[in-house]
Amino acid sequence: MVRPALALYATACVGCQILLGIATDVPVLADASPDASVDAAEATIPEAAAPIDARPDAPLDGTGAIPILLAEGQLAVFNIAVDAVNVYWTINSLVLGAVMQCPKDCNLRPTLLASSQAVPFGVASDSKNVYWTNYRGSVMACPAVGCPDAGPTFLATAQYTASGIAVGATGVYWAMQFGGIMECDLGGCGMHPRSISDSPGSYVAVDSTSIYATFTYGNIFTCPLAGCDGGAGLLPSGGSPLGVAVYGGNVYWTEPTSGTVRECSAQKCTLPTDTNTIASGQDTPSGIAVDSTGVYWTNNSADAGSVMRCTDCQGKPTPLASGMRNPYGIALDATAVYWTNQGDGTVMKLFK
Repeated sequence: MVRPALALYATACVGCQILLGIATDVPVLADASPDASVDAAEATIPEAAAPIDARPDAPLDGTGAIPILLAEGQLAVFNIAVDAVNVYWTINSLVLGAVMQCPKDCNLRPTLLASSQAVPFGVASDSKNVYWTNYRGSVMACPAVGCPDAGPTFLATAQYTASGIAVGATGVYWAMQFGGIMECDLGGCGMHPRSISDSPGSYVAVDSTSIYATFTYGNIFTCPLAGCDGGAGLLPSGGSPLGVAVYGGNVYWTEPTSGTVRECSAQKCTLPTDTNTIASGQDTPSGIAVDSTGVYWTNNSADAGSVMRCTDCQGKPTPLASGMRNPYGIALDATAVYWTNQGDGTVMKLFK
């Protein structure tokens, strides 16, 4: 079942945040504990003084809409996912590691889906179940309606540096920054995931035939879902890629160091001339999501963070929200865009 969010997530946690999966002040754990409980303690959120529809200082976006504040006090907030009913995000901390859940109109009252997690990183949902990676060694799942009293299900352990995760038609896929690309059937894999590629990865995206992965310290590569016996095929990238998405036969990715967002045909992407620059001069582009309405990404800047959209923009993207504090994870549904702000611990929503 889903339990009320703990008030301690609004408490300062100096040094507990693990950004981009790099631990700087905590020891490496041998494994995620199989007996991790759903919550560490029972607590309820104090009564909200008044509903807050939007951050008072949130500027208008390019269409005149105002970002809606879904949750605040989410220290170490990281990646985000959305399904038909709920929004989910990870609290990327060893001490307060958790996965949070919130209806799309939750009005500052998120609930705790799972706590006592070892540095939750990526999160994904297929509306039936929620899946996430724990950077310190495990891949987990819970029903979207809430984890049972016994706690979340372990799909796999010994998955050290497990990072980005994606759900396909038949399986769950994840990357390990110092490992490879793995897969587990939606029905479970008996704690024995299948190796797709030995290539390390940071974030992943899947379509009906292939998986696409970025490696922050290297390149972007693709591999058939059946596996890469001969190794993964590299795609051209002008800088260290981070976020990745696939839609309509094209692959999209962000390059924080070069400030560039790029796309390439999934069928023909072997030479630098095969790529198309969607936007350049961006301030640390990070998370990315794509649908029929355009390409969306976050610019992870502390002073000038923004959420951007490009629809046949030819290098001229539209700012949807500016003045954000380190926006990072991003997700889409049919009507809205959702993102996390690492700098102030908030989760936001904006109607398209």
